[in-house]
Amino acid sequence: MKNIKNTISRMFVIVMFFLMSSCEDLFPRISIGTINDSNHDIQYFTTIYKPEGLIYPDTILPLRLSPPFSVSKSKSSSYLDFNMTGRDLFSGIPSDTLSVFIFHPDTLALYDWGTIRSDYKILVRYDLSYQDLERLDWKVYYPPNDQIDGIKMFPSE
Repeated sequence: MKNIKNTISRMFVIVMFFLMSSCEDLFPRISIGTINDSNHDIQYFTTIYKPEGLIYPDTILPLRLSPPFSVSKSKSSSYLDFNMTGRDLFSGIPSDTLSVFIFHPDTLALYDWGTIRSDYKILVRYDLSYQDLERLDWKVYYPPNDQIDGIKMFPSE
């Protein structure tokens, strides 16, 4: 009987430990938010885990279109979730910079990828360091606003 009580007590302590621990501590997760304050939808992609091997400072668009792009509706936000910490995310990037390419959906619908690529038909490209994203609370804003001041972008403001 005493062994059962000890086992139950130990299980209670273990369960309480997990309940009192933050899920974030047990399962680290980072999200990059895209805040679209424009009057139109935007589509975007990041250079994370792209098979084309986009590595900053090489910011040419990939040879192949790799849909689906993420979408952020007008006057709303969307998030890319990663099951890791921000540090782990950046440790998987060969350079210290993450690029985010933002497109108008009409551009993607009207032009073939070869034209978009050769004419660099983007709305904006942000080149972000870990420190930039920390300062921005892991959010990217379109169109560029005061919060984006000091961030590398093309075309520059």
